[in-house]
Amino acid sequence: MPFPRLLYSEHAKGDIGRSVQLRSNPNVFQGLKLEVSKSTPLLQLVRNMSKKKQKKEKKGGVFDQMEIETTDGVFPLIQLGQVAQKNPQLVVINMMASPQYISNVKHAIEKSGMNLNPQQDGTTLFIPLPKVTREHRENLAKSAKLMNNKTKDKLRDIQNNTLRNMKKAKDNFSSDLIHNIQETIQLTTHKYCEKADVLMQMKQEELLQGK
Repeated sequence: MPFPRLLYSEHAKGDIGRSVQLRSNPNVFQGLKLEVSKSTPLLQLVRNMSKKKQKKEKKGGVFDQMEIETTDGVFPLIQLGQVAQKNPQLVVINMMASPQYISNVKHAIEKSGMNLNPQQDGTTLFIPLPKVTREHRENLAKSAKLMNNKTKDKLRDIQNNTLRNMKKAKDNFSSDLIHNIQETIQLTTHKYCEKADVLMQMKQEELLQGK
């Protein structure tokens, strides 16, 4: 995210040197960018549903690149377990190599927005795949809308938390600098919300056109 152009008032000029401090504050810029990237479940939903088209070409492909959040970082599922599609209605994930992450994988699948209910047996997850009916497509379209709303709520939470952090810094920086940064944060939030709306609309149209 580019640093906002400063208003070159007398106060702002005096802040140029100190603005480096503020810009490097992870709660303001880097933190905002990272939080946004981690808080857009709609993007993950769209990626997961889009990969369903590749299922016939690559078994289990819808799950391979699913992002799994763990205490050790974020990993694609294929790095944590072996994914195999046993038949058109069943995917099996063998987590023997990384059993400590099985709960993370199960949680990610349950929250993926694909209406899946993984069942655990030891270090193996069994995922029944629903038949792609008109009703299932409609449910996925509804899920996309719900995920979009959650995404925008999370983005606004990030914006509000960041703006509160900015207010705490107002005594150390000029009002011009603070105003410019606040404006950039608000514009960035708006941009991501618009992107989420576009993705939701595209995915809903794709799902419902195939009814």
